[in-house]
Amino acid sequence: MELTGDAVLREVRPLARIPVVLLNVRSTLPTSSWTVHFVHGPRNTNAVTASPPLAAAITSGGLRLRRYTIGGREQDESLDRHMHFNYQKTPEFWRAFAAPMLLLFEPDTVMCPQPHVPLREFSRYAFVGAPWGAYASGMLPAWCNNLEHCVGNSGFSLWRRDVIAEALCTGTSSPCTLCTLPPLLCTLRLCVLRLCTLHPLLHGGSLCRPQRRRRK
Repeated sequence: MELTGDAVLREVRPLARIPVVLLNVRSTLPTSSWTVHFVHGPRNTNAVTASPPLAAAITSGGLRLRRYTIGGREQDESLDRHMHFNYQKTPEFWRAFAAPMLLLFEPDTVMCPQPHVPLREFSRYAFVGAPWGAYASGMLPAWCNNLEHCVGNSGFSLWRRDVIAEALCTGTSSPCTLCTLPPLLCTLRLCVLRLCTLHPLLHGGSLCRPQRRRRK
């Protein structure tokens, strides 16, 4: 079965590389099952609409432009990064799209046209993020010492939209009240803890399997 999803780029800055990134993602994902969304600012769409292949994708519906709004307010280049990340923790964000899978990407993304492992192989997971690479010293980031914290890089990540929306609606208190991690990592940490009991698809999977620290 072909995987169906929405690929989403949220960017308010007028970056020159945006058309190249959008074209790469649009040309790599199947047009029959994936829609690319550019959630944009007030001054960064001219180069997109001026690109003939992207203009054709807009006309066909394969690429959709939508103004970046949070709580009904249009955002511009002054958008605070914490507000940008926190918006991803709200049901409003996840309900803004209709496809079962969400592929989030950023302006430094390059998708491989012929990957060794196809995207559909990851559809059984609620969240799959690009792995965190080790530093030059060989050490991993401080938060990557166990499953609870090492949840992947959300800059290029695949999400089960329904499961994540359900996880965000489960708690009654603010997700990051007692969390010392960055806002987005905190959200993902709580999602990992909740999803193991929320969705039978994840039971017994690697996402829900406890990890033990190695003894030195």
